[in-house]
Amino acid sequence: MPTLSVCMIVKNEEKHLKNALSSIKDLADEIIIVDTGSSDNTKEIASTFTQKIYDYTWNDNFAEARNFSLQHATSDWILILDADETLSKVDNQRIVSLIKEAPREISGFIMTQRNYVSSQEH
Repeated sequence: MPTLSVCMIVKNEEKHLKNALSSIKDLADEIIIVDTGSSDNTKEIASTFTQKIYDYTWNDNFAEARNFSLQHATSDWILILDADETLSKVDNQRIVSLIKEAPREISGFIMTQRNYVSSQEH
C-alpha cells in the first residue's frame, strides 16, 4: 500500500492546528511540521500528533520553506496542507483510494478546495 506524508508550514497556529491535524491523523503515515518561529503553543500542539517538527528561519520565501518540508518527507505521496485547512472523512477515503489505485505514470492529483466562511466570530 502506498504511503502518505502530510507537510505543513506553520507559525502561531494554535487556534487552528489541532483541527487540521485531527482531520488527517488517520490518513497520514507521517506528519511533517515546519515551524517558522511560533511564539504560541503551536509546537506543543503539533507534538501531540508528530515528533517530526523542524524549525526553519523564515526568509519571506514560501517556496524555500515548502521545499524544506518536502526534504523531510519519506512517503510515496505527499499532501501539502495549511494549518487552517481540514479534510473530511469522505475526502480521506477518496485520497486513500486514489493513491492506492494510481497507475505508475500518475505523479499527482489536483483537488477541489472548498472555503467556508462564517459571519460570526468564534
